[in-house]
Amino acid sequence: MDRKIETYSEKPKKWGNAYRYRGDIYLTALETNSVAVVLAKDKSVKTMIKNPNMLWSHGVSYNHVDDYMYVSAAQVSRGAVYNEGKGLSTKPFYIFRF
Repeated sequence: MDRKIETYSEKPKKWGNAYRYRGDIYLTALETNSVAVVLAKDKSVKTMIKNPNMLWSHGVSYNHVDDYMYVSAAQVSRGAVYNEGKGLSTKPFYIFRF
């Protein structure tokens, strides 16, 4: 069987999670506190939402009942393991809806 790997599209430099919806791929972009989308129609990458409180966004989910996308901001980068044993996470913890 012939197996071939090909580049589908460019993407954000770093990402936390991805979700495919209606052919488009939504990616959390950790370094820019944003969510990007790879559009199925032309494979271009666009920023969907950006917020300074979207720290280490991870977990993208679509709710078909209310037609919203949800993304959690986990603040993992502020955890003790990344900060010499000191936890720097602060409330509130956010879930974004768009």
